[in-house]
Amino acid sequence: MRMKENFSERLGSAATGDTRHIKYVFVDVVRFSTDRSVEAQNDIVDTLNTACTQAFQELIPEGEVIYVPTGDGICVAIIDPKAKYDAHVSFALNVLSRIDAHNESLTSSKNFIHHMRRFELRIGISENVDSIVKDINGNRNVAGNGVTSAQRVMALADGRQILLTDAAFKTLHGHEKYMDAFQRFKAVVKHDQPLDVYQFIQTGIAGLNVDIPWAFRNREPIEDQFEACLRENPSTAGQVRCTMEAAEMWEGEIKRRLFHLAGSLPEDQRPVLEKAQRAWTRYQKAELEFSATFYSKMQGTMWRPIRAARHHDVSRDRGRDLGMYLGSVAEQELITE
Repeated sequence: MRMKENFSERLGSAATGDTRHIKYVFVDVVRFSTDRSVEAQNDIVDTLNTACTQAFQELIPEGEVIYVPTGDGICVAIIDPKAKYDAHVSFALNVLSRIDAHNESLTSSKNFIHHMRRFELRIGISENVDSIVKDINGNRNVAGNGVTSAQRVMALADGRQILLTDAAFKTLHGHEKYMDAFQRFKAVVKHDQPLDVYQFIQTGIAGLNVDIPWAFRNREPIEDQFEACLRENPSTAGQVRCTMEAAEMWEGEIKRRLFHLAGSLPEDQRPVLEKAQRAWTRYQKAELEFSATFYSKMQGTMWRPIRAARHHDVSRDRGRDLGMYLGSVAEQELITE
């Protein structure tokens, strides 16, 4: 009982209305209510709560934290200024390891009741200077961009994955321990706001899934860069430059995909691919000559980016077609294995 009293005293050091640099770990149970009994859901909540409190006591035994239950997860707000720079990542990995051990303990059981109590987490990490507030129940809570962005990156993760915001990434990536630990993605979230997302991909960590999240599969990095360039350069000249740069990148990508596709095909199909590519090249040349002539007669600067967009679209579509063929080859290889 005394431990609980001391813990409450530590929690009281950040008062309502204070602003603090907070490190967030937003933890969500994947498919929480799907094919689970009410009892299993309750046990999962208890297991997660225990994992989080034990992880925090192990890593930051004298630290200050606010736990915010979310129904099918928990937001952990680490508000202790003495916490290490990577406290949020260390906490997330500790919790993943505990849940991995929990699931392993139930793996051998064929009892469906036990199976319902196995679960996966997806985790979003951020940090920001946010406010300590009082919620509707009179409990301390947090408010600000940090907690919101943690939830947004969490929602893009799959089971056993950790995604970070740009702010959290910038804190970590300069340290040798984390220099090669991330891969970057771009997302568009609520109100069409762009969001840089970083996946934690260090290998050899128990319970960590380093596959590309489904939210980012089948996306074209060139198009992500193109959209970002357009947002940063809204002028007519800027749009034309961004569009032509993207078209040039697609030209290079077409060559790369052609090379890999040709290397994946049987010898009798390669001449057919080469014939198709020559035909497409003739089409591209004729189409771009026509569109240049057509739009050059239009009055107004608005037609300049439209003309450039035609070049981009023709090249992009060919690149995507080649990507589709490469994807089919890869799927066939998996089937034959």
